Amino acid sequence: MGIENFKIVLDIPNAVYYAGSVVSGKLQFRLNKQTKIRGVKLHFLGEAKVSFKSLYKTSRSGENPKHEVVTFCASEEYFSIMYYLLGSSNSEMQLLPGEYVYPFTTTLPTILPSSFESEHGKIRYFIKAKVEIPWGVDFKVEKTFNIKTNVDLNNIAEAKKPIKRQVEKSFCCMCCRSGPLTMVLNLPHAGYVPGQNIPVILEVDNASNVDVDNVVIKLQKVIKWKASVPESKTKTDIVDLVELSIGGVRGKDSKTYTQQFSVPVVPVYSLHPCSIMTCDYIFKVKAETGSCHVNLTQEVPVFLGTVPVYKNGEAPPVDSSEPLQQSHKATMPMTQPPFNPSMPTTQQPFNLSVPTAQQPFNPSIPTAQQPFNPSIPTAQQP
Repeated sequence: MGIENFKIVLDIPNAVYYAGSVVSGKLQFRLNKQTKIRGVKLHFLGEAKVSFKSLYKTSRSGENPKHEVVTFCASEEYFSIMYYLLGSSNSEMQLLPGEYVYPFTTTLPTILPSSFESEHGKIRYFIKAKVEIPWGVDFKVEKTFNIKTNVDLNNIAEAKKPIKRQVEKSFCCMCCRSGPLTMVLNLPHAGYVPGQNIPVILEVDNASNVDVDNVVIKLQKVIKWKASVPESKTKTDIVDLVELSIGGVRGKDSKTYTQQFSVPVVPVYSLHPCSIMTCDYIFKVKAETGSCHVNLTQEVPVFLGTVPVYKNGEAPPVDSSEPLQQSHKATMPMTQPPFNPSMPTTQQPFNLSVPTAQQPFNPSIPTAQQPFNPSIPTAQQP
């Protein structure tokens, strides 16, 4: 093998970036023999993929129904940026044995979904590099990086609105209709951050003859995966993040519960503009009646963010193992370091002009940028 230590090294060690920030680093490798190449190519890629198995109807109209288990899938691309650090698709050159280092700088699109890993779908970001060999097998290397999103709840209108919801139901026993069981849920607003306490006020008026054995409060995460091949189909998974039991209410009685409900410390995602996956949250209250009666359930959508809802200019108290993001500030370097690749000592210094800005981000998601063709010498100096 003619290449060794082929790797991508990022200037940010944890490889976490925000949309719109600059990704900079270097591509480095060692050649142990003289090698003919076309060029050194870099590819930045952001994409989402969904895949799950489900029953699919295979019989034609008028035939007996037939089903088989098939894989449903979908994918979409958020950006694809490609350019050459050295050479081009139609050039050829000889590289002498030695160490090679090529710095790079690329600006990400300003709107991207968070990196996301789930059972049936993923949103991932890659840097792929290859040394193209004419009429041979290219040398390839790949590195993933993550996109983190600040979610300021003050910018979400629904997250700032107070919640007051009422549900009720009546029970029939021996053909006699009893009084209703009523629940009224009050929350100061719909948006919260991990580690924050939700002040819950729940009024339970049980005018029926049926005892409520227990009242349960839950925070649930709802993930949906949307496939398009071989046909449109959606798969849903609901996960209980935290559950709290607060007691029961006997028939012909009423209670008002005031409860501090703690939001667990979990990652916060913003999957916009992904159209094949969603990640939402539900605040659920259930009055369990047991026996043969159907439980009374109430669900309201809530939002999880990184910046809490402010009231009267002050943020609510938060108990979190991670500090909150107060604004969208990327700590990535915004200037390109001088381009000075380390070349073999037997060659003259190589000076390559690398673009400091990519083409503007186009929402139609082009599959490739215009090729970058730097002017390079046709032969190395002895």
